[in-house]
Amino acid sequence: MADGKTMKKSYVLKTTKLIAKRVMAPVLFRLILLLTLETVTAFALSMVFAGLTAKLELNSVVTIWRFRIDYVAVLLSLFGSLFLLPLSLGITEHLLKLVRRKEAKFADIFLWYADGAKLKRVASYFLYTVALAVLTIPLYTIPSEYLLNTANAVLADLSDRLLAGAASVSVDWSLVDFSAVGVCVAMMLVYALISVKLLVTQYYFVDDNSLGPFSAAYRSWRVMRGHTLEFILLMLSFIGWYIACSLTLFIVALYLLPYLRMSVVIFTEYVRAANELKSAPSSPESETPSGNQ
Repeated sequence: MADGKTMKKSYVLKTTKLIAKRVMAPVLFRLILLLTLETVTAFALSMVFAGLTAKLELNSVVTIWRFRIDYVAVLLSLFGSLFLLPLSLGITEHLLKLVRRKEAKFADIFLWYADGAKLKRVASYFLYTVALAVLTIPLYTIPSEYLLNTANAVLADLSDRLLAGAASVSVDWSLVDFSAVGVCVAMMLVYALISVKLLVTQYYFVDDNSLGPFSAAYRSWRVMRGHTLEFILLMLSFIGWYIACSLTLFIVALYLLPYLRMSVVIFTEYVRAANELKSAPSSPESETPSGNQ
């Protein structure tokens, strides 16, 4: 039984990546353009609102145990995501059309900015992202910032001692609060699990105009039951590509990002199809006793 499950997971991973390659091959340049546009827009918005946070110079930092929370920066970041959300939803819808071999026009990704009905849905999805942020910011944003600051402090200490001419340099572990680091790692693992469970939310949302974001999140949580490990293994199967990106100054990312994103889209299609097959009622023919046939 265990071997059968392992073989099934291996088959799902291989098939998902194979289909992803086939779908993206004829539209690779368009995918690169789409994902670059999304990434650059997200980066530009983050820089604008980070600059605005610094310019306001408000004393908005709250300290809870070892962690510092700049609530004004958090609020501005959430507000900035409102401008990116229509583009993200448009790109998600576009990728689903490509996977399903439907007509997908590049200009349609901007409809979520212009169409009145879609803008109302953007607003409802934004309320969902705000509610989700209340949960995820303490689980990811704050811990990741703490870990980054700790790593920078350790590296800065090593650099200062090297520049001072120290004959031998070792890590000053007194700069590391291991209890806080452990809490950060635990919180980020919980965040990762929640993120995987909610993976299909946006795909359900753009696919059904009658479905609200919270209902889509509920469906995602339900259909991902039994598929969480499969998705984690799918992400880990790209580890060689991640290493290649770092070794090639992220040039490989021009291929990896479309490949990775398309694999995720296809995986969500597989999960949704598997759930529909599982919940489909048996046909009358299959329920007919063999002796009456």
